[in-house]
Amino acid sequence: MGMDRIGEIGFLEAIVATMAVCMVLTAFVGFLAAETVLESTDASDFDRSVTDGVRIEGGGYVDPTMGAALAAMAERNGYRMAEVRCHASGAEGIRPGRWTTDPDYDGNIVSDRYMRYVSSDDGRVVPTIFEVMVCT
Repeated sequence: MGMDRIGEIGFLEAIVATMAVCMVLTAFVGFLAAETVLESTDASDFDRSVTDGVRIEGGGYVDPTMGAALAAMAERNGYRMAEVRCHASGAEGIRPGRWTTDPDYDGNIVSDRYMRYVSSDDGRVVPTIFEVMVCT
């Protein structure tokens, strides 16, 4: 593989160089993903039933029992902090919900995300994304 008299490489050489770059980048991303998976943890012992009472009233997410249930679950599992956030997936005009046991936290944060259907006071059922963060 060499350059022609004008100093340009040919099509075959350009393809080979591109393939070499792609292979190196693929190996790097694969290594990075493997290391990330090995070091990550999840909130698998988080009890998702604490979000069973969430509903939409007056254009926002409400649950009067979430604070106590979240605090009890955090104490039971030994979390220093637990937080639940939710927002409507693709629905406009619904204020997101947020409940936390301690707004000022420090430590290792693990999180989980899941989807659940939430009933609204106007009869709709809204797909809702729940994001859970716990501080261990």
